[in-house]
Parts: sequence; structure tokens; C-alpha cells
Amino acid sequence: MIRVSALPQRLELAPGDAGLISVSITNTSQVIDQYSIAVFGIDPGWVNALNQPVSLFPGETETVMLDFQLPIDYPASIRPLTVSVSSADSPDHFELAHVELEITEATTTSVSVDPTMVTAGKSATFGLAVTNKGNAPVLARPFAIDPEDLAEFVIKPADVLVAPGRTQIVQIAASGGRSWFGMPRARTFTVGVEAESHVETMATFVQRPRISRWMLSLMGLLCAAAVFAF
Repeated sequence: MIRVSALPQRLELAPGDAGLISVSITNTSQVIDQYSIAVFGIDPGWVNALNQPVSLFPGETETVMLDFQLPIDYPASIRPLTVSVSSADSPDHFELAHVELEITEATTTSVSVDPTMVTAGKSATFGLAVTNKGNAPVLARPFAIDPEDLAEFVIKPADVLVAPGRTQIVQIAASGGRSWFGMPRARTFTVGVEAESHVETMATFVQRPRISRWMLSLMGLLCAAAVFAF
């Protein structure tokens, strides 16, 4: 016969962290026996019994420590676990203890923009990749800022819900007035999202003038030719 108890009955862990549960085993039989522990409800590779199996005299009690180590991307959840302690002499003799494992939320959001530079006329479109590196869904609100406050932005979608380990693409279209003549003008914007924190990166819009230098040169040549012909 066996008597088993486990403490704490609820263990709170963040992904990537380690935690311990102590399992107290008492031999209530009249003979020396050996006991082993198994944990059901979680990947066996994520839990380690530190000092098993244990051999106990009648009436003797021993504590076995269960070391839990969860992967960094383990989803936030509450997992009911069953700790089974069985006798080596009589495998049919076993006792169960129930514990709960609470995996807390851990959200980490990153952003990148592709392409980082666009050369165009009136408008340019960028793709903002929003990646959730945590273990719980993230609601992110994209933004774009022009430090000169001259450009206008159209952002689609306005909000994105990103699942753990996934990436969502947001389209950011930038537009603004451009000069008639001269060199192309580089506009640098700040783009990013507001999620569990403020995350941002940079994008550059190289805006061509309405009439480029080569067009001016061509028009000058045509005018010179017309004058010469006249």
C-alpha cells in the first residue's frame, strides 16, 4: 500500500522557466518496497524526477522532487497533471496525486519592413511584418509617422491579432506632394506597432519629381534642335 501527496497543488511557471513539485511517498505496507513516479498530462521530456526510484521500509516516508522545464514557446494555459506512484513489487498497486500547472502569458512582438526602401512617384507601399514570439495571442495596432508631417498613410488592416509563433503582414501606403523638378527626395518614416510594448523600425520612400533631370535635358535638347531648325 502507498500514501502519496504532492505540493504545491498548483505550480505557476513562465515559458522557459523551471519549477519544482515535491511528491511525498509513504510505504503503508508491511514489507520493504521500491517506488517509481510517472507524470501524465505533459511531455515526459519536460519533467524529471530527481531522486527516483526510492526504496522504503514499512512506515517510512521519502520525498521525490519533480523538476519541470517548459520550452519557451509553450502556450499559455492551465494543465491538469496526474502524478502516479507505483510499486515495483506489485505494479498493480499505485496511488495518484493531482496537480495543476499554470503557464503564464509571455508576449514578445517584433516587426520588420519589406522592402525597406521604395523609389516611386506619388505613393509607395511597404509591407510591415508583425511577428509574435510569445506564447499567447497579441493584438497589435500598426502606425506610421512622418517626422516632417508631410506624408499621408493608409494602413490595412488597422489592427491585427497575431497568434503565437505566427507573422501577420500589414500594408502601409505612403503618399505626399512631390516637387516638379529636381533630384529625387528621400523621405524616412517610422513604422511599427503598439502591442504589449512600442515596437518600431524605419522605412524610406525615395520620391521622384514629376519631371526628372533626364526629361529636362531631353526637353532642352529638343528646344535647341527646334531653334536650330527654325
